[in-house]
Amino acid sequence: MGELITANNLLKTQLPNIEYLVDSIIPKGGIVYCFGAPGSFKTNFLLYLCLNGAMGKSIFDFNVNKKFKTLWIDEENRKIGMKDKIMKIARALDIKEEQLDDLLIWISDG
Repeated sequence: MGELITANNLLKTQLPNIEYLVDSIIPKGGIVYCFGAPGSFKTNFLLYLCLNGAMGKSIFDFNVNKKFKTLWIDEENRKIGMKDKIMKIARALDIKEEQLDDLLIWISDG
């Protein structure tokens, strides 16, 4: 069993600062999980976030403190849809096709 600690004791505990890859959004070593209604542009938003982060470009008003490569584990989208979405976002961000392997790894169940 884990350590039992009260909220007040937790607040008094000295802990290291959180290191963020993207200010206040993505902690180093963190996992990003996104859910929402079908067709609500989750995939497009996350591709935008991942590709901008990999290029070291700010994401809206949030600074990218350290470039990061993304491992995308997808249990919803199929290859044909993802190929189209990746290419559209890459074109919008002026990313060449040959650069994509250095920015994003995609795993799918089908």
